[in-house]
Amino acid sequence: MSRHRNMRAMLNDIDDAYDDYDQEEGSDYEDGNVDSSYLYNRKESGAEIPLGLGPLPPPSPSLTTSISVSTGLSKLGKNISVGSRVTAQYTADGQWYPAVVTALIPLGDGHNLYRVIYEGYGNEEDLTLEQIRLKKDVNTEEEKYVNNASNSKPKSKKGKKTVKINTKASVTKSRSVPYQLGTPKDRKQTEGKKDKKQKETKKPKISRQPSEKQERRRREFVEARVGDTSTKSKISLVVVGHVDAGKSTLMGHMLYLLGKVNERTMRKYEKEATHIGKKSFKYAWVLDGHEEERKLGITVDVGVSHFLTSERSVTLLDTPGHKDFVPNMISGASRADAAILVVPAKTGEFEASFKRGGQTKEHATLVRSLGVKNIIIAVNKMDLVDWDSKRFHVIRQNVTSYLRGLGYKSKQIQAVPVSGLGGENLIDCKVNKLKTWYTGPTLSAAIDMIPPKALEGRDAPFSMVVTDVYKGIGGTTVAGKILTGAVIPKDRVLVLPLNEVITVKSITSQEEVLKVGIMGDSVELIVKDFEDAKLLTVGQLLCTPHLPLPFTKEFTAKLLTLTPKIPLLTGQNIVVYALGTGTTGYIKELSAEIDKKTGQAIKRRPRCIPQNSAGEVVICLSQPVCLENFKKQPTIGRVSIRRGAETVAFGIVTETIRTVLKMP
Repeated sequence: MSRHRNMRAMLNDIDDAYDDYDQEEGSDYEDGNVDSSYLYNRKESGAEIPLGLGPLPPPSPSLTTSISVSTGLSKLGKNISVGSRVTAQYTADGQWYPAVVTALIPLGDGHNLYRVIYEGYGNEEDLTLEQIRLKKDVNTEEEKYVNNASNSKPKSKKGKKTVKINTKASVTKSRSVPYQLGTPKDRKQTEGKKDKKQKETKKPKISRQPSEKQERRRREFVEARVGDTSTKSKISLVVVGHVDAGKSTLMGHMLYLLGKVNERTMRKYEKEATHIGKKSFKYAWVLDGHEEERKLGITVDVGVSHFLTSERSVTLLDTPGHKDFVPNMISGASRADAAILVVPAKTGEFEASFKRGGQTKEHATLVRSLGVKNIIIAVNKMDLVDWDSKRFHVIRQNVTSYLRGLGYKSKQIQAVPVSGLGGENLIDCKVNKLKTWYTGPTLSAAIDMIPPKALEGRDAPFSMVVTDVYKGIGGTTVAGKILTGAVIPKDRVLVLPLNEVITVKSITSQEEVLKVGIMGDSVELIVKDFEDAKLLTVGQLLCTPHLPLPFTKEFTAKLLTLTPKIPLLTGQNIVVYALGTGTTGYIKELSAEIDKKTGQAIKRRPRCIPQNSAGEVVICLSQPVCLENFKKQPTIGRVSIRRGAETVAFGIVTETIRTVLKMP
């Protein structure tokens, strides 16, 4: 009976919060517009797999494993209810995967539909009773399902694929597999206890303290690298924007004009695209190399390529624009130093991409929340509006105003009119109609005008986020972006949250062997001294062994809300994105609503935080995540908050409760 009373009290608090929110002036949240089902399960439906298009990869591959998205709502009983741990039949391929029931939807005939969220992937769908099975023993089976989630995932792209363009260039697709905290049961337990002789011959632990000689070599390499003016400044550039804005076509054509794609390969793409009736996709196929992407005509994974301009050595990150793959876009944008926001100039397309529900604003907000400080607005498809100057200026004014509202300064924003399919104003400008009114830089020149990355953190302890793991010729290779510090061959680094120490054999970047990798570099590390390389996964972190990065399961953050359908409420289920990886959690407490300009609290313990407001909230996570106070470590002090299929808020971490990770 007490559990039912607590549930009723919780629902009454939520009703009061909605009543309080409805009374605010200018609120779009009027009586009668509230979905009653939300009041009971407080969980919006996420991005569902579209049927009829064939099997797709998981829509949220960067989402980490969810231990329980409905903790406290109900306990496992004889019948299936909200919060029950089940195995559900995935409609895209008919296979069974671990899931959690988040809502019951009555059909009116005595039967229910069961809304489930797949653990490890984040997508939701509504299933019938025949499509779900109740777990018999949650306590004994939970670890088995969680640790085997990656082995039983729906069919998707395998590992890291390389599309050979020529001997000097290639486009790669990063495998997006969520990391799982903890490891499978120790082999000692599964294989039985080892005798004393085996324990005595156990491999000695590697020292975590670097030697003085190694530290001296590191300082020498860093000083030589910083003082070398003969090499071009490196920059990571992410391409974002609404679906069908022409991102892949734009950058694919630019790679072709820069000589990164030879004529023979281009003719092959044109022939294959024409064969399936999509001739205009030939340049997009330079970056979209997977069969699913070419068949559907949309980008799914993050495409990685490299090219040189007159002033910069660029690592290009082509991200998906479809709303179902926003987690992949976040994974790519988290590695970037600057961004190209592609918006279509065609009448109707820009308006659709910029209004509520379009991805232009959401992508701009996400790159800002991830710390990207410089952005280029590429107004694409200008040839379809006959290079109209008025159309260009209207689009530039609208997008620039929104970016200024996010905190960008005028000197951090550039706008360039281009044609991705025609290749105009990418490397040079040949269109007379454009020359009559535009005197600004080409897209290539605009990239050169981006300030070189700051290196203030090169003397800090080494840290790096893992974005890809694969087996190469030299051994196990770990790819990622260096957040702080520097790394050299023979360095020993700590893998978190596994707490394993490994050794760096060699470092490469853009197919070039490096003596040292410094802050901001996108590098590939060939590593050794790892007992089980299969445990290395995307989303893990590498750092200096004697100075491990902090992890937490509860933190306080100052957030700016966007335009969510539902205001922020205590107890809401959310997904927190940090360092490109999502983790499920819930809002534990709304500490205060604060003034956006002054930062001062205007209301303590509010019932809700409405849209376009600021607030201080306490968030609890399902598993430890690497976060720290923004003032202490800005690189790991930013978060983005998503709920369902929308980004609801972003902000900075102000306080954490540190979680001690278990030693292996």
